[in-house]
Amino acid sequence: MKHSIGRMAAMLLFCLGFVAAAGAQSSSDTPPQGPPPGGGRGGMMMDPARRAEMMQKQLGLSDDQTAQVKAVLVADSDKMKAVRASGASQEDSRSQMMAIRQDEQTKLKAILTADQWTKYQAMMEQMRQRMQGGGGAPPPAQL
Repeated sequence: MKHSIGRMAAMLLFCLGFVAAAGAQSSSDTPPQGPPPGGGRGGMMMDPARRAEMMQKQLGLSDDQTAQVKAVLVADSDKMKAVRASGASQEDSRSQMMAIRQDEQTKLKAILTADQWTKYQAMMEQMRQRMQGGGGAPPPAQL
């Protein structure tokens, strides 16, 4: 059960980066220039600065919170890059990355207010549902 929750958290964070990047692109007045920053898997992951900016907007973070979140995300991004570059087996890499993501969640929860954490969890749940083919909100009821 504990392993499954960690795997879900890692997947949700990956999705957060992807969905936020798509939302940031669609709301932009200018077309994107070149590959998205941060690279990641096929360029789908946002860089830590953009993730922090997206969280600031969606969760109403203060400037201080945004700086703290960015520091956590940058450090964890660097750790993830090191794991990918280590040449460890897929199983070992996955285990290490899940541990990094769990630690990231713990740090983010300490930075966010209770209300922001609740909103963050709801965002993550929406992304998880989208990844599982559940879409977003249910369709309007037909009368």
